[in-house]
Order: sequence, then C-alpha cells, then structure tokens
Amino acid sequence: MKTYFILLFSIIALCLNTTAQNSVLSSGNWSKIATKTEGVHKISYTDLQAYGINPNTIDPRNIKMYGNGGGMLAELNSLPKTNDLQQIAIKVVGESDGVFNTSDYILFYGQSPDKWDYDNSLQTYSHNKNLYSRTLPTPFLLTR
Repeated sequence: MKTYFILLFSIIALCLNTTAQNSVLSSGNWSKIATKTEGVHKISYTDLQAYGINPNTIDPRNIKMYGNGGGMLAELNSLPKTNDLQQIAIKVVGESDGVFNTSDYILFYGQSPDKWDYDNSLQTYSHNKNLYSRTLPTPFLLTR
C-alpha cells in the first residue's frame, strides 16, 4: 500500500511540473486566423478590418503570433506534446511609428494542416493529410 501511494505521489508531482504555469492565452486581446497552405502569409490593414479588428487601435510593435506547427495533433495520448503555444517569428512592415497605417502589414510563415514527413531509413516522403481539418488556426495577440 505504501508503494502505491509513493508511485501515485510521484506521478502527480511529475504532472504538476510539466504543465504550463501561465498560458500565453491568459492575458491580452486575442484573435485567430487560419491558414490552408504552407508558406509566407500577409495580413494587411484591410484583412484586419475583415476579421472585425480596428487597425487604428493597434500598436503594431505589440503584435505577436503563436502556434504549434502544422499537421494533425497526435492521436496517441502517450506521445509527447507541448504545454503552451510557441511564439512564431513575424515581420511587421511599418511598425516604427507605433500606428497600424493602411500601408502596414504583417508577414509570417504559416503551416498547412497537412504535413510531409521524411523517412531517413527508407529515403522516402509520406504525405499525411489532416483527417479533422482543412485549415490550421494561428492565434495572434494584438496588445498586451
């Protein structure tokens, strides 16, 4: 019985140490876009308006984007997974004045919901289609 409690305590301690203490999603004004194809994507002033966001209220120096890569989530619970979203590199053109003008835009590398994997031992590629979605959501933080 003592061994059982020590094992249970160890598992709980391990779980507590691997969870994110403060998610990046816990504060700020968040929006979400979706990408269908892999490559560099552009978000313009009019795109933000189409998403229901007023670009005049945004300081472009505070924009950040997050995601966890392309492809499907792992179907097996035993596979490792990330606790929180990872920041994506972006380029905001025209951010130096602190105002999102009509000529300003955001560039980022978006991934596809489908994924190509390379098998080094067989020296072949396999195309893994996402069975659950045709788009890959990418959250972005407008202000913090």
